[in-house]
Amino acid sequence: MGFDKVKETVNKGKAVLVLCAGDVSDGTRRRVEGFCEDMTELVILEETQFELLPICKKPTGVFAVTDAQLAVLCKNSTTH
Repeated sequence: MGFDKVKETVNKGKAVLVLCAGDVSDGTRRRVEGFCEDMTELVILEETQFELLPICKKPTGVFAVTDAQLAVLCKNSTTH
């Protein structure tokens, strides 16, 4: 979780999917799109950082999923 950790995970080729909260700044979104390009899939969530607080200790807008099966579940849950 978090921009720097997610970027590092993507650069190491370990991220299967990257998720961004719907309320990340335009600048953050562009930077995430940049480091995900040609590396991993990016999904922009409808949920805000505040709505995602139950899964993290502080407001966080960028998440990396490193497990392929969990990535499938995450993608399926964003389409419903």
